[in-house]
Amino acid sequence: MKSEFDQFAGRYSNHLDQMLSPLGSSTDEFARRKSEHLLRLSKRYLGPPRRLRILDLGCGPGNVTRYLDGQFGEVVGADLADDLLKEARQRAPGCTFVTLVPGPLPFPDGHFDLVFCAGVMHHLQDHELQDFCIQMARVTRPGGLVATFEHNPYNPVTRHIVRNCDLDKDVERLIPLSWSRKLFRGAGLTLEEESYISFFPGKLSALMRWEHLLAPIPLGGQYLLVGQKPAEAEPEPLPTVPQPDFSLVLPMYNEEPNVEPVSLELLDAFRKAGVNLELILVDNGSLDFTREKIQGLVELYPEVKLVKVFPNRGFGWGILKGLDRVSGRAVSWTGGDGQISADDVLRIYQRFMQGDVVLCKANRVKRGDGPQRIMITLIWNLLFKVLFNLSDPDINGTPKVMLTRELEWLKLEQQDWFLDAELVLKMADHGATKTEVTVEFLPRLRGRSNVRLPTLWEFFANMIKFRLRFWRNRLRGKGWFE
Repeated sequence: MKSEFDQFAGRYSNHLDQMLSPLGSSTDEFARRKSEHLLRLSKRYLGPPRRLRILDLGCGPGNVTRYLDGQFGEVVGADLADDLLKEARQRAPGCTFVTLVPGPLPFPDGHFDLVFCAGVMHHLQDHELQDFCIQMARVTRPGGLVATFEHNPYNPVTRHIVRNCDLDKDVERLIPLSWSRKLFRGAGLTLEEESYISFFPGKLSALMRWEHLLAPIPLGGQYLLVGQKPAEAEPEPLPTVPQPDFSLVLPMYNEEPNVEPVSLELLDAFRKAGVNLELILVDNGSLDFTREKIQGLVELYPEVKLVKVFPNRGFGWGILKGLDRVSGRAVSWTGGDGQISADDVLRIYQRFMQGDVVLCKANRVKRGDGPQRIMITLIWNLLFKVLFNLSDPDINGTPKVMLTRELEWLKLEQQDWFLDAELVLKMADHGATKTEVTVEFLPRLRGRSNVRLPTLWEFFANMIKFRLRFWRNRLRGKGWFE
């Protein structure tokens, strides 16, 4: 069965190039940019692309597909136009191409990690659109992504090109972003990202670095909408160990080389001390093999739990997701990089268990990290003292050990590096007693720190927000966090 697009075999890309030439752009430029978006989405939400299966639905002659060849574990292109697919097979010999027929997609349920279409939906009739999106969602695995690139009907240049393009002779209307949102929701997808793109093609490409700032403005030549298929709920594990004495959450982002040594040192130290430790290891959206390393420990040690977080939404978010799974009498968190020794974590826990304080935390008096990290910490603590008149010498020192029941009234919410500061502020507002244990902050032996100078600005912005909140509540006769 021939498709109407087979008539463009051999001249599909040339015709598009002619339409784009007044902009100084080309089919290749738009295809390459789409592939860059897809690689970014994969790394952010799904992990290393080379472990993923991706489907280019309506791939035509493989303009985008060829840029994905070799980037993903499996690349499949599918289209109704068999003559165009012959070109695609020549352009991307490492990919698989499938000729479609009207009806359901010829792929098993949940086969792909990422399914996308580019410039396809505006060719469909209104009554076909919802089923098309449902089919994309069906062949996407739980937790996977569905993405569409579509022409923006609010851009006059886009409308002009579509009106004069032979490839779009069948097009009666373009589909606004608001319509695509409804279609994605109707297919059971949760909306994760949306952005207007293609503001600066061709001659204006030098301005591309600023395009992300314009993403909310509906003037780009196209838009990108990303939906996620809800993940299947994980069954609650059967209890295999006694009620833990202590639950420790370790957020791990690209900590593949640290997972085993850090975890095993903690398990060994607490076992020798006769403390029943529950170790919550959070794969905080890692792009390496952190999750696989954690899963290996889970299979060997009943004290270890794996919590998966996709995408990485911040240091604090990973901790909060880990805290949802704790079951020990006492709880804390610390970094998964091994810069606080297992023996020091144990000392802080044992000091807390003396029972005379609500909170026991680390005070890092000797630091083995680099000068940039030390400078950031000094500035943090100084600003914190000026703004809140709290003389805590090490706001972000972890672990911070407390009873798990304290989490109920703390209602921690910060998703970034300010989570530790939020805890200290709320404890102070509550009049909670605390003490500190001096520890050495060891140099990072493996992996790379995720604390950068922009983190300082993030921390400062949160301090200002909390300070304004304090003033507002004081004027109303309330506590800081009411």
